[in-house]
Amino acid sequence: MKMTGKKKLIGAFLIVGALAICLTLLLNRGGTPKVNRYEATDGDTIRAQFSDGSSVLIRYAAVNTPGISQTLGKTAFEFNKALIENAQDAGNLIVDLKPTDGRNNGKDPHGRPLAHVFVGGERSPENNVEVRLVAQGYARLDVRKPNDKNIANGQDFDVRYAEDLIAAQIDAATARSGWWGEDDEYADSDLITAAIKQWSDDEIVYIINRGSEPIDLTDGWRVEDNAGHPLFFREFPDCILHPGGLLRVHSYSASKDKKGTLEYRTGAEIDLYWRSDPIWNQEKQEIGTLYGPNSEDAVYSYTYPLTNDYWK
Repeated sequence: MKMTGKKKLIGAFLIVGALAICLTLLLNRGGTPKVNRYEATDGDTIRAQFSDGSSVLIRYAAVNTPGISQTLGKTAFEFNKALIENAQDAGNLIVDLKPTDGRNNGKDPHGRPLAHVFVGGERSPENNVEVRLVAQGYARLDVRKPNDKNIANGQDFDVRYAEDLIAAQIDAATARSGWWGEDDEYADSDLITAAIKQWSDDEIVYIINRGSEPIDLTDGWRVEDNAGHPLFFREFPDCILHPGGLLRVHSYSASKDKKGTLEYRTGAEIDLYWRSDPIWNQEKQEIGTLYGPNSEDAVYSYTYPLTNDYWK
């Protein structure tokens, strides 16, 4: 049955109200105060204001933005603030808190509950606040504690919308939007690492050519991790990345049956299957470095997770 505009509006308010009650029950054992309003405090954090005057900070689960005093920090905050305020005024803000279980308390290291937040009244990529921030170049993917067992069961909260975030980040990096143009020390590089997926049985490094000329990666190019595991692209003949092209470098067990092969896709996309063992560290900070032709000079360095001193 098709809903009228009035019914849709009532439904949206019921959704927000129900979520507010759920949030109250999760964060307050007594369950008496209710959420009056949410407000942005920076680019990746909102505050839930309760009816009894108390409040709690809630952190976005899978992205990181610069602090307000850092480059683009204020811009990210204002963008986030407008999204939250407009959605509340329209009655269509959705705050999905990370569930708690025996292995986690649903919070970040600072004790803030983690959440995915949506505007527009539905959980879609275009309504995902994290995706919108990343698409503008105001935030970067920052999955801190992925759990491969939960991922295999389809239950890992932190990576739930990671594919949407990665796609948005590739677009932002290609266009040199936001941080990728203003604050990235490698902003002039045409060949860059736009993202690293360090979780699951299919680890992936996403390398893009945002220049105007083809790049022959077999001409002395390589990428390697902190531990010094180098991938020499000369081992994969015909590995040429065309303008606007995307190269996905796969590792870990998903690559077992295809190890050492290249697969060409439509739209200048390439899948390279590197190794069948894990490469990218999930437990501590990792840097994936891309080196130019027969050189020890970094063409691009991609760091995760992001620390406070990473942003300038």
